[in-house]
Amino acid sequence: MKSLLTSLLLAIHVLYFANPITAQNKQIDSLLHLISNDKDDTIKSAHLNKLSTEYFYVSNFNKCLLYSKQNLELSLRINYKRGVIRSYNKMGIAFDNMGNYPEALSSYYKLLKYSKYSTDKIFTANAMDNIGSVFLRKKKYQKALYYYYTSLKVYKEQKDTSNYIGSYYNIGVIYTLMGKYAIALDHFKTAIFFTEKNNDELNKGISYNGIADVYIRLANYTKANEYSVLALKYYEIIQNKSGIALCYNNLAQINIAQGNTKPAYNFAYKALQMSLEINDKEITADSYQYLTVLDSLKKDYASAFKNYKLHIAYRDSLLNQETIEKTTQLSMQYEFDKQQQTQSYIQHQKDNHTTTLWTIIIMIIVTILGLVFTALMFSRIKEKQQRLLLLQKLNETELQVLRLQINPHFMFNALNSIYSLIISNDVAKAETYLIKFSRMLRNSLTQSVNDSITLQEELATLADYIDLEQLRLNNSFIYTISVDSTVSELCKIPPLLLQPFVENAILHGLKNKVSIVQSQPNILSITASIQHTMLCITITDNGIGRKAAEELKATKTTTHTSRGIAITTQRIVALSTKYLQASVKIINNIDNNGTPIGTSVHIQLPIII
Repeated sequence: MKSLLTSLLLAIHVLYFANPITAQNKQIDSLLHLISNDKDDTIKSAHLNKLSTEYFYVSNFNKCLLYSKQNLELSLRINYKRGVIRSYNKMGIAFDNMGNYPEALSSYYKLLKYSKYSTDKIFTANAMDNIGSVFLRKKKYQKALYYYYTSLKVYKEQKDTSNYIGSYYNIGVIYTLMGKYAIALDHFKTAIFFTEKNNDELNKGISYNGIADVYIRLANYTKANEYSVLALKYYEIIQNKSGIALCYNNLAQINIAQGNTKPAYNFAYKALQMSLEINDKEITADSYQYLTVLDSLKKDYASAFKNYKLHIAYRDSLLNQETIEKTTQLSMQYEFDKQQQTQSYIQHQKDNHTTTLWTIIIMIIVTILGLVFTALMFSRIKEKQQRLLLLQKLNETELQVLRLQINPHFMFNALNSIYSLIISNDVAKAETYLIKFSRMLRNSLTQSVNDSITLQEELATLADYIDLEQLRLNNSFIYTISVDSTVSELCKIPPLLLQPFVENAILHGLKNKVSIVQSQPNILSITASIQHTMLCITITDNGIGRKAAEELKATKTTTHTSRGIAITTQRIVALSTKYLQASVKIINNIDNNGTPIGTSVHIQLPIII
């Protein structure tokens, strides 16, 4: 995930210790001494809580988790609810920063459950904020906004200005991701206003980083650099390694955009070393991504491919299938637990009254209503499960998209073709294709993290890919890309959606035709138009057709199974749950005699601006 969401981890609320703490090592030593000599368990719990906070601020999340668990065990043993609340909060924060979202969400839900036993509403608001942050990283923006606005309302009722900061920042993150940059900047600047009032160095760094991210997205790299340096200054004051590594990555990204590869490499490398030290997988994934781009620009393709694989490994470890499924289960379990608590409370109240005839009658009525309610509830849960399953499939397929777009076979074959040009002294042509290769790699990496990109951007990346395939196959086919005038330049589609279909057309249709039919040119055409308020994209080839391609494939020995078409089709089907009528249709083209003359893929998408 990008730097903005990484900052979000740092903005998660630490109950009653929102102000950054200086001289951490001295504080830690002092607290360890106090804990070893504490006789009163309540005081010991408070000291364990402070100790876990200190470790959080220096990004030692393993130690933060260790002492939070010790505090939880102690607080449960002495039935000290305030200590339990604080422990679950810190455990959630530690798990969150370590990329273990299911355990983080589980801790936050337990925090919310226990916070109802406290008269201090701030506990509940903090729990709502932190749960919102998990849903934000899952791109469930409406659900995240619900939790954020609910918590902000409580903070305002309690006049708790110190906690305004995180809420305004988090809402700013959502508006940034929605592309509403002016509103996002207003929220970040409001957060900074309150950090000044509370002398909060940590959240100054976080908020300045939010502003820097907006300017990066607006391609205003001068402003982005200015605010990234400001954020770095405040992170360094409190020695927050997550924040420092985050700023290094931002500065690497900015310098890449400005063409300053040497400082960019230094920043990305320092970010990588620091993120590995503190076990921050999210920042590590970003660092490897920037190093991939930089190595490709230096034409060190072996290092680029190595860093690319590491980027994918770290990114996928954050949002793998098990994580998504477990998070969904925890969310549903929490809703079920709430209903169970309500039923238990009603039953407890009834047990405290003398059983009378009227009580029995009321219980019978309640039971009947309960059966009706249960039937309706299970019906709704079933519908919700089906909807969540489809959305989960959408997330799963999105995670696999990038790996399918640039597989190692294509990369090495393309590089070998470019190398052949260099050997044959065709330096100008080699340089042209190296630029195309680097640009395609960079665009695929950067575009894959967005929910949508413009059709123009998608087609530009696709053209680079096709040019490289043309080179590799000795210009054995020609291609055309045509966009109707009815299609707006602002029209958007999911990123990297078309490449698997184009790859399939080239490798299984046109390439095979070269060795079978020599009498006519091999043509690939891509068209886009607006039809009946839908964006329609058609990919057509005059290759050997799907049936012949399957028969030819059956005669070859291969250990590779291509799933690009299946995965992309799943993406489009999953999109139809959000946007009605999204569809894909593959047609076998035949002539008047019934002879196969190629394949057409018709993709229909909603118009998104």
